[in-house]
Amino acid sequence: MSEKRRKVGAGKSARSEFVRPRKKKPQTEQQVPAPIELGRNVARTLLLTLVAASPWYYGSATWGAQILCTLAAVLILILAILFAPKVGRGNVLYRGLTILILFGLIQTLPLPTSIWNWLSPNARIEAKIDALAEELPFSAISSPLLDTEPTIERIASPSTISIAPKQTQATLAVFASALAILWSSVMLMNSQKWQIRLLLVLSVSGVANAIYGILQTLSVIPLMPGVEVAQISTFVNRNSAPQFFSIAVGSCFALLIWWIQSKESTVSRKFDVRYPAQNIIARFRRRLETLASELDVRSVISLLAIVLLFTAVLASTSRGGVLACGLACLIMTVRLLGDFRSGKIGLALLGCGVLAILTLSAIGLRSSTGRRLSTLNEELHQFSNVRFDLWQSILSHSEFWLTGSGHGTFHFAVLTCDFPFRTGWFMHAENLYVEAMTTFGLVSLFVFAGLLGFLYCQMHQTNDRHVMHIAALFPICAIAAQSMVDFSLILPGLFIPIAALVGTLEHEAKDLPKWYVLPEWEKWLSISLIGAAVCIGIGPMHDFVLAEQLARQQDNTITYDSEFEVARQEQLRFGQYVFQSAPWPEEFEEGQRLTLSRPDVCLPLMRHEAAVPALVQLANAGPEAFEYLRETAEPMSKTIEQSPLDWRASWGLLRADLHFLSQSERGRNLARLYLLSSHKPELLCDVGNHLLWSGEKGIGKRFWQKAVRKEPRLAQKAIQLVPLVLESEELISLLPESPFVRINAAFSLQKKGLSENADTMLRLIDLKSALLQSRSPQQWQVTGRLAEAQQDWEIAADCFLTAAGLDATNANLRWRASKALLRVNRFTEAMREINRALRKSPGSAAYTRTKEAIHAAMAKAEGLSKPL
Repeated sequence: MSEKRRKVGAGKSARSEFVRPRKKKPQTEQQVPAPIELGRNVARTLLLTLVAASPWYYGSATWGAQILCTLAAVLILILAILFAPKVGRGNVLYRGLTILILFGLIQTLPLPTSIWNWLSPNARIEAKIDALAEELPFSAISSPLLDTEPTIERIASPSTISIAPKQTQATLAVFASALAILWSSVMLMNSQKWQIRLLLVLSVSGVANAIYGILQTLSVIPLMPGVEVAQISTFVNRNSAPQFFSIAVGSCFALLIWWIQSKESTVSRKFDVRYPAQNIIARFRRRLETLASELDVRSVISLLAIVLLFTAVLASTSRGGVLACGLACLIMTVRLLGDFRSGKIGLALLGCGVLAILTLSAIGLRSSTGRRLSTLNEELHQFSNVRFDLWQSILSHSEFWLTGSGHGTFHFAVLTCDFPFRTGWFMHAENLYVEAMTTFGLVSLFVFAGLLGFLYCQMHQTNDRHVMHIAALFPICAIAAQSMVDFSLILPGLFIPIAALVGTLEHEAKDLPKWYVLPEWEKWLSISLIGAAVCIGIGPMHDFVLAEQLARQQDNTITYDSEFEVARQEQLRFGQYVFQSAPWPEEFEEGQRLTLSRPDVCLPLMRHEAAVPALVQLANAGPEAFEYLRETAEPMSKTIEQSPLDWRASWGLLRADLHFLSQSERGRNLARLYLLSSHKPELLCDVGNHLLWSGEKGIGKRFWQKAVRKEPRLAQKAIQLVPLVLESEELISLLPESPFVRINAAFSLQKKGLSENADTMLRLIDLKSALLQSRSPQQWQVTGRLAEAQQDWEIAADCFLTAAGLDATNANLRWRASKALLRVNRFTEAMREINRALRKSPGSAAYTRTKEAIHAAMAKAEGLSKPL
């Protein structure tokens, strides 16, 4: 009897974790004056409206949406301060985020030169640029055709720790808006009624987003304007959708638990005695029976909503998102199965996952989703994964370890991994933790570790509010896991709802240790820093809105600075003017005219009167065409001052260089391009061509050498420069040390009809080096052809015989070996090899002629050997 009571008591104790809804408001809320209560409700309504609206309009993935969300968050915080009750205790979470904002503001402050030289990574990189400018073989060779007086002297870097202060200020404004939502939630969401409303808003918004996305993916409804490929939900970036849906899943799940609590609170448990089952199967069956008996309309609606959200996660085809939500589901299930009363909810969660897979199959998306998810295993085994290269590159820049770069999206901070044609806002490390370290330095590691540990502790302080615990636990687990491979937490559609959830969770925490408590002065310091960050960041954010609009008009990409974008458009306009106005010869095709119209191509050609006469005529007859470029030099130089590591601005300044730059600054600009473009061999080639056609062979060859060593396939492009601006000996100096690359380049010259240049190259290649490095049949064959060109027939024969031994099916190798053996009068071996070749290809006329030549040589040799 005592044992039975203990067991029943244990079940009753477990049930006590679920709290019955309060039947009346707390005494403090009942005595609130009507105007105060009205203002508080207005602030709460605005907060819920912002939470509901944030994931729409392409997931708010525009700077215009960022401005609106930031201003709305500040307005809500002001109303919360005016009408909400004071928060008597603080939170380490606010303290940590305040530290990051404070450090970010310090990164944008101008510093004395001595301190700047010591702290700023920008100073160390500028020192590298100065040293490289002196090292590069730069000369001021030019014709007087386009010369003007230099008007731009040395371009100074900002004396700040941040390498891009405007981007840092805009990023801080976004962080500040997230902290404002956090503060507002902890002050406003102090009522269970409004907490449930917050969960309802998140659930309804998530379900609506999922329905819209699935219908869009199925082509039932048209795509949103400007979107070319169907993506799940209103998020253009598919990796963002699962993170938002995880927030909605947690909210739906919390509502389900709250409804079960409410239902259980109205039923008397006086005679509800349940004896514990004796085995696992019996316990599992009991929980299923209990779940089935307690289902009602609201529970079924909640479960169906969860199934729909899980279906949307799968249909998003985000590999990281699916795995992260699966991990969160597993953690939640394990957490609930440990509870005697909530184990049935854990089983329901697993069942929702199974139903989501079946639903995906029923609507016809399982095959496309399966194909996408099947590539996960391939990517894990692909050691040349771009993400790994990106993370390695970030961590390899020791300049950013201590103080960080200050640039939240890495667009200019990661010098070696800024890939071509990816100039958008979402150029990032795809890892939240690596990004935080590079943005704020090593301090962010300690802050982030502390914040995650504190959130974990807060989870266990909310057992008396199990509903908010569940609502926050699922999305925090999913987003924390997915942020290791997909960073998109800066989106308002993600950080606004998660900040509201976490703020509400913090309000419901139990009493904290004294050292957790935030003093009143520190609370106001945090709020003041929010205001400062928003005021400073609104201007840069507005500039980015203008740049965004200009860029979308041209090619639907997002860039950063409006002045820079205007200058870029002017350079494009110059190319269009040249294309339409130049007196092109009739033999020039459209593609050739487009290439020659580019500023980086036509300007150096105009300095060489014999290159393209049409361009020289244009330069003499239409000087007004160059006004387009004259107007772009100063904005490009200003962009470099604001973001010294923006290679695009350095490239634009070189394209606009009508000798506006002083010689020293021209050298520094080329040094900056040489340093910042290591990751872009195609750009290095373009700069090299520009310099070669301008007559600056020394530095032009330096750019080409770096490009070809980075990407050997570009050697074929270098061949096109022979004999226009390069000689054969100079081409060899551009190519990698590999003899095989140089041999193939020489053969390419032969195909172009430049036999004399090809022969010159082949004579200069080291045959011994090729012999030592030959391993494969192809390499032995190339080495044999080099020996043929150098008329070393013994080595040629040995090379072809070795290659034929490694590739017995290749009759051509036997044929080449027989010809080389014939040259050194090894007739027997030559006959053996040509017979082997003919057995594999008996109809070859070339093989037959070679055999006849061997017969004739053998007969002649035998005739000479007979006595007279």
